[in-house]
Amino acid sequence: MVNNSTGYLYQIKRFDYEITTIQCGLGKRGGFLNISAEDGPHKISKSLSVTYVDVDDTPPVFVNSGCTSTCFTCPISAINANVNYADQGTVVTDPPSIKALDPDTDPTNITYNMEVYPVKYTDNIQFDNGTFVLLQSFANFSDAEESDFTVTVTMQATGSNGQMSDNFTLSINVNVPPTTTTTTTTTTTTTTTTTTPSTTTQEVTRSTTAPPTTTTPAPERDASSDSSDDNKILIIVLAVIGGMVVLILIVVVYKVRNKQPQQKYNLKDTKEFNGTAANGGAPEKEMTADNPVFDGDKDGV
Repeated sequence: MVNNSTGYLYQIKRFDYEITTIQCGLGKRGGFLNISAEDGPHKISKSLSVTYVDVDDTPPVFVNSGCTSTCFTCPISAINANVNYADQGTVVTDPPSIKALDPDTDPTNITYNMEVYPVKYTDNIQFDNGTFVLLQSFANFSDAEESDFTVTVTMQATGSNGQMSDNFTLSINVNVPPTTTTTTTTTTTTTTTTTTPSTTTQEVTRSTTAPPTTTTPAPERDASSDSSDDNKILIIVLAVIGGMVVLILIVVVYKVRNKQPQQKYNLKDTKEFNGTAANGGAPEKEMTADNPVFDGDKDGV
């Protein structure tokens, strides 16, 4: 506005570089003001060049990566994506990529901050040149998910003046395939084995699972216990055999003695001197009827 009395030019409204008519219109680089003065039949005009000086007072804005200017014609605040549990690599989104622009500064001065929930997937998601990349599939994690779940990625962009953008959200819906439930039937069979003459009873348990079939071997017996049992049996057998041998010997001796007749000899030494007969011959022995060997028909010796 021009003061009619003084001729001074006044700005009565604050210009905003980010309004569409300035930033995205012809007035982006400034404009011209035509000032005219007249006093009746006389008139004069003057053209005044006006240049807008941008002040860095606006935070960055997330936009579709197809935007080539800072005009706010394609802002974006959230997108969704669907992936399979075993997928890996670039996450397919619509639009396929995003970026942040700052109407006041060069885009290269913008930095990004990203948070991932659940937190355990933070190192698995990377923002690379406007796209999101899964470094490995969700199926590779040790604590596997059992049903469909959602991973949320929240991003903010910071401009050169330190101002931060509004949050941008990427929701990744992960499809988990159904798991197959296998029913296992377990059958237990018990077998009892008895060993003679030992009174030890050994119990063998076999556990069978169908399918597959698994047999549990019988517990091993203590070798020292088996050896002790064998020694006891051997001692008993030897004692029985020894007793039987002694009994047989007693019976044999008894029978032999009963069959042998007793012999009696009555010897009468006549005229012996110092154990010699008087006639100098052998002492005479008289055989009597008491001697069972005596036989009247045989010559006595």
